[in-house]
This record gives sequence, structure tokens and C-alpha cells, in this order.
Amino acid sequence: MGLNEEEIARGILAFENVGHRAARQDTVFLTVIDDSYNANPDSVKCGIDSLLELPGRHICILGDMLELGEHSEQLHEEVGRYAADKGVDALWTYGSLGVAYCAGAGEIGCCFESREALLSQLPKLLQQGDRVLVKASKGMRYWELADAIRQLQP
Repeated sequence: MGLNEEEIARGILAFENVGHRAARQDTVFLTVIDDSYNANPDSVKCGIDSLLELPGRHICILGDMLELGEHSEQLHEEVGRYAADKGVDALWTYGSLGVAYCAGAGEIGCCFESREALLSQLPKLLQQGDRVLVKASKGMRYWELADAIRQLQP
């Protein structure tokens, strides 16, 4: 492309995430990674891997991955199992496929009956220094959860 190493380095350093795509924010209470724009099994697994690179307690708040076809339930269960196998501390969810996530996640999984139920419990469940991945397909509106988490105070 005709760029020298210095120009490439400047470009990389100037990179900023757009919207709800892997947007990391450190608050006085915790770190939230808002990746609620899109989700599929591979991108959720990559999000989990990135989360686990951070020190601290690792929390995944995962929403339905939409438009996966007839194997959707199986794919959600597989991602839940992946999170547990990798060492995620807790996986919280709601939605029509949340039960499948939790089936795969085993004891680290908790499927709430609604968005409101999950939102109401977040202040009690989250701890100082937690690292929280919020990931779902856009249609699930999980950015609202990420916004609520960013507002939490110790």
C-alpha cells in the first residue's frame, strides 16, 4: 500500500472501535467489553479468549446468536461448554436460547427469566475488578446491559 513502518504504527495506534464492536471500557468498578453488535459461535469463542487474557474474575453475559438455523440450540450449548472448559467464572444469560448456553456451561451458567431479572441482579452479582464480556446478536439489544454495567459503582 506504499506505507512505511512509522505510518503503519501510527495507524494502528489511532485505531478506535466503532459502536458495540469489542469496545472495552475500564470503569472505577470493573472492565466491560461491549461486543453486542453481532454474534456467531466463532466470534463468541474469540471474545471469550480475549476476555481470558485480562486478569481478574471473568464473566460472560451472552445473548442469543440469531440466524443459525436448525442447529442453533446445539451451537449455543457448544459455546456454553467452551466458556466453562476455558475457565470462565460465570456465564449469565436470558433469552430463548439461554437455557442451551447454560446446559453447556454447567455449574457456571445461570439463565435468567428476562432482561429485567438479569438487570436487577447485576449490582449484587458483579464484583470490584470483574472483567465482563457482553456479547449477543444485535437483535437482542444487549448493549443496554453493557450500558447499565458501565453505570455501576462500587
